[in-house]
Amino acid sequence: MKLPDSITKRDLLFGARRASSGEILTLGKGYASEGLLSDAIDFFVKADAKTEIEGLVSRVVEEGDMFLLLKIARVIGEERVSHDTILKCTERAKSLGKIRYAIMGFEKLGQKAQAEALRDTVAQDGDIVAFREAETFVAPNLEEIQAPEEV
Repeated sequence: MKLPDSITKRDLLFGARRASSGEILTLGKGYASEGLLSDAIDFFVKADAKTEIEGLVSRVVEEGDMFLLLKIARVIGEERVSHDTILKCTERAKSLGKIRYAIMGFEKLGQKAQAEALRDTVAQDGDIVAFREAETFVAPNLEEIQAPEEV
């Protein structure tokens, strides 16, 4: 199946281009079959195909993709994604080396100590250290930026 380009996809999802629910559902299945699960979820939401969305949970967990699992939870209702499912996805992410996804999972589960321990293991790569520093960053030339230029 040939999937639409990004502009057509946007137009289909946000109403600039009309398509039937069946066509939208078919596109969602096409995206899912290509492994483009985030796009598949978007099309399934547009088609109001909750069964198809729920059907992606096992794939998302197997891939350790906490981001997509949380996206699904927002769509179908957080109470429909169990604590065990989140934990399984978190552990899978960790085992696959998707540490940031594992951190997201531990935070969602309220397991702050495990999340912080993982942060410490990846702090050497700079991403998390940079993120922490960005929270308190102050531009060295802040006065120049804030002061209007005199004419």
